[in-house]
Order: sequence, then C-alpha cells, then structure tokens
Amino acid sequence: MTQLLQEAFKKTAKLSAEQQDQIAHMLLTLVSENTDLPRLTKEQINQVKSSLLEAEAGKFASELGLVQPRRPQDRLLDGKFVVE
Repeated sequence: MTQLLQEAFKKTAKLSAEQQDQIAHMLLTLVSENTDLPRLTKEQINQVKSSLLEAEAGKFASELGLVQPRRPQDRLLDGKFVVE
C-alpha cells in the first residue's frame, strides 16, 4: 500500500460511519470496474478540497436556502410556500 493511500485511510478513519461507508462504496466501485480511473482537473481537485474544508467548518446551506418557489408568484412564509 502506498503512503498516499495509507494517509487517505487514516483521515477516513476519523469520519463518521456513514461517511466511511460512502467512501468505501466509491472505492470498491472504482477498483471492481475494468475501466480507467476518472481523472480530475486541478480546478476540480481544488473545488473538492474547498468543499471538504467548508464541511469541516460546518458551512452547509440551510434547507430553506436550497428550496426555490415553483412559480414566480409563490413565496416563502415561515418555511412554507404560499400560493397567491
């Protein structure tokens, strides 16, 4: 096993069980397929690193921040859409 993979497993061991299972599933999918491994661009790698840092800092979008009205005349009131 390479040093880099050992480091990845060491960091993964500190994550929640759910996150560990997600990573394990991704890894098993990658190694069980007979295809080339996907390659990320430097920009994509930086985006992933930035997202992980935000997650570690607890910077998540609220559920309300992700929900958009279906129609322009709909509006959000106390966390629920009001149709006018």
